[in-house]
Amino acid sequence: MAAGEFYTYNLWELRQGYQGRELEDLSRMGIIPQYARIEGVKEVKLFRIDEGDDAGKMLAVTVYESRDAYNRWFTSNSREFQMWQANLSSIMERWQVVADRTSTYRATLVLDHSYAPKGEEPPPPSNPNRPSLIF
Repeated sequence: MAAGEFYTYNLWELRQGYQGRELEDLSRMGIIPQYARIEGVKEVKLFRIDEGDDAGKMLAVTVYESRDAYNRWFTSNSREFQMWQANLSSIMERWQVVADRTSTYRATLVLDHSYAPKGEEPPPPSNPNRPSLIF
């Protein structure tokens, strides 16, 4: 991860009778290939929440290089964007049969730190020009 990355988070509540495998399949076969077409998308993740008040819900996370990369794509209104949106809409229609979106968040990464196993040196910061924080 690099400081400045932009994340979208969507929390989905599974409808009665669904386990989440359907969303996993839709992600692998539809969402990931569609988002792979977007310049600036670094990762697509799907989490099953196992603990707390939201246990049993799914969290979909998309990581972009920056807020600018996100904005460039979603405000482009290009022919490519329109085709992408049309392809994605059929996938999302099936997704919404399985789950309801309960919340959406957008965030820019401001701190990035990795821990090394004991006895190993931690990796260098992803942005050496950014000051290190000590806790």
